[in-house]
Amino acid sequence: MKFPKWLKWLDLHFEETIMVILLAALSCVMMLQVIARYVTGHALPWPEEFCRYCFVWSVMLATSFCIRTNRMLKVDMVTTLLPEKVQKVLDLMAKLLCLAFCCIMFMPSVRAVAATKIGAKWQTSPAMLIPMKFIYASAPVGFGLGIIRSIQSLVFAVRDFNKPMNAPAEKAEEKEEKA
Repeated sequence: MKFPKWLKWLDLHFEETIMVILLAALSCVMMLQVIARYVTGHALPWPEEFCRYCFVWSVMLATSFCIRTNRMLKVDMVTTLLPEKVQKVLDLMAKLLCLAFCCIMFMPSVRAVAATKIGAKWQTSPAMLIPMKFIYASAPVGFGLGIIRSIQSLVFAVRDFNKPMNAPAEKAEEKEEKA
């Protein structure tokens, strides 16, 4: 099945693009705060909060990015000593556990967003006065993308189960970009 170019680009670069934008904004605002503090002698009230929220969103997006690029934290010292088929089965089990974790965490994260509503009003952040639902939404978005990326990862792992493992991840990623 042939997918549009923009959809392929979105699949390959969505999380990293948003993370770059967030981290660039975070860096610029931190620099603004440093300049404001040393030039005027007064700190701005909102940059710390802004940077914290950008960092939270970056971390949640990084979860799905790491799943997509197969760079989740793992200890492979023992597994590399095992036969290739056993390594692949263990990898599939790890991917299933990752999918299960994202699925388990998705609904509580949605409930956490809903819990920021107090009566008829949404709880707001202290300095920026933005609704906290936008900050807490990073969790369901991150876990939702984690579910999607885990399913993709599982499909690719099952599809490539009988292929040799010696090809580095970077080459596989380059092939996906060219396709």
